[in-house]
Amino acid sequence: MSRNFKSIVEFGPAAAATLLTRAFARYHVALPYTPTLFTDMARLDSVDLSLSRVMLWEDKPAAVALIARRGWTSRLASIAVPEVAINGHAHALLTHLLADAAGRGDRFMLVEVIEKNLPAVNLYERCGFRKLRRLVCYTGSGGDFSTAETPEEIDPREFGRLLQVHGPVDLPWQISGETLALVSPGHTAWRRGQAAVLISDSAAPVITIRGLLPDSDRGDRLVTLLKALMARFSDKEWSAQAIFPEEWSTVFDRLGLQRGSLSQWQMVAALSEPARSA
Repeated sequence: MSRNFKSIVEFGPAAAATLLTRAFARYHVALPYTPTLFTDMARLDSVDLSLSRVMLWEDKPAAVALIARRGWTSRLASIAVPEVAINGHAHALLTHLLADAAGRGDRFMLVEVIEKNLPAVNLYERCGFRKLRRLVCYTGSGGDFSTAETPEEIDPREFGRLLQVHGPVDLPWQISGETLALVSPGHTAWRRGQAAVLISDSAAPVITIRGLLPDSDRGDRLVTLLKALMARFSDKEWSAQAIFPEEWSTVFDRLGLQRGSLSQWQMVAALSEPARSA
């Protein structure tokens, strides 16, 4: 018996989405992949389907991994093994992905993993990943804010550009300027001075904070901007997914939002630089 690895391109989005959905059926957070969600994720997160892999065991799909790539950095956007404990599939796939990345000259591989998923955290650490920082989520209706502040609405693409130029260095992949410049229609971006915010469709019952551009370490203008938006959309619930660094918690706390129980570790593996011919 042997394992074989093939590019996900050979399977197509529909087959890959089916395998991902089956693999995540008993995961900590259900992830019902569809071909549309699959292709949207590929577009937004820079998933390279030619580098993403399906692992075959006895000629049948046993695991799948989506690899995103920008410059010298790869990100394990998703890894799904329906029966993780059987035959060491997860370890074998991860080892293969890291070797692939090193072989093409990547310097780092990133991954986010739910903190409570201890078997996965331990697996990544055994494979050479180390914890970078904790990512946290927030929800709630916020405080009862009343303000005459009128935020300036800007193009979401402009938000992404501002974040790349003026934002913190080395943001988590999903809230980086490169990612957020590509958000789907319906998102809106708002600015106050050097601070800016990107949010999901304000017509929905829950508005998701998708991206933040702080103006300073304290983020005073950013907090004022968010309070103005909460006053503008005062009948909405608000949320921030577990993709924001824990050190930004002060901003959410000042808005009256409650920290959720879900958290993730952002982890990184340093890859050996391949020898180069003279």
